[in-house]
Amino acid sequence: MMNRNELPEGWVWKKLGEVGKIISGGTPSTTIPEYWNGNISWITPADLSGYNSMYIEKGRKSITALGLQNSSARLIPKESVLFSSRAPIGYVVIATQDVCTNQGFKSVVPNKSISSVYLYYFLKASKGKAEKVASGTTFKEISLRSFSELDIPLPPLPTQRRIADILDK
Repeated sequence: MMNRNELPEGWVWKKLGEVGKIISGGTPSTTIPEYWNGNISWITPADLSGYNSMYIEKGRKSITALGLQNSSARLIPKESVLFSSRAPIGYVVIATQDVCTNQGFKSVVPNKSISSVYLYYFLKASKGKAEKVASGTTFKEISLRSFSELDIPLPPLPTQRRIADILDK
């Protein structure tokens, strides 16, 4: 990773929370059947174990609109970048449709200053950094605040797209 003095011309340092809205996930009550097996995809870190694609459409489970309304789960728009924040830290995917996640994620809804694919690659490369600022005794977790404070080198959008294209190959 670059340090603060090494950015090329036109690049800026931002905090992750400045390049998008960060959303935590939630889980509807598992004792209420009406909350489950609906048409809203619900992703957990377990869905990403052994998962190799950059993109994800759905997980093993889904929830209903009622489950969404009656839990801390939030609808995350497509093109958002999902980052597992515990058990384990560091799985990264881009949603191809609106999804929900459990509380094991911090998801970034990118603003117009950042490409989802560039953010995906940045977060993949930042797993170690996230683990270093995580805390916990039973298992490590990166907090919403610590995740939002991660530094990201941000080039202009055309440069982000070129970097992503190179990394895609």
